[in-house]
Amino acid sequence: MAFDLSTYNLAELKGLQFDVAQELKQRERQELGKAREQILAIARETGVAVDALIEEEGKGRKRKR
Repeated sequence: MAFDLSTYNLAELKGLQFDVAQELKQRERQELGKAREQILAIARETGVAVDALIEEEGKGRKRKR
């Protein structure tokens, strides 16, 4: 889906930019929430506390960045 942005004036483009930024923030929050729920569900199913998962990551190994 492509838009012909050449027909937009500067104010319209800035408004579009703002709307896109807001939508991106909202979608990122939604995706983070979904991921959090999936992680919690897996932890519940396996009987593992989420805190234990986080603690285990930090013991004896360095995280890759």
